[in-house]
Amino acid sequence: MDKVFMLIILLIVVFWGYLKYSEDSGNWVATGSNGVIGEYSNYTDCIEGVKLSGLNLEVEVFSCNRD
Repeated sequence: MDKVFMLIILLIVVFWGYLKYSEDSGNWVATGSNGVIGEYSNYTDCIEGVKLSGLNLEVEVFSCNRD
């Protein structure tokens, strides 16, 4: 019974990870202290987009999150 239970838990965790980190599950939204900076298709583009936006990274705080 313990092996079956652990297998079920493992499958649930793997499926949740797949849904959360799948590239097709949503856009990445960059936000700063002044609001939304932009929307991007993946995390790397989000970070690069913030860097190219002219945001002063030494003073401003930003985050890239799933939409």
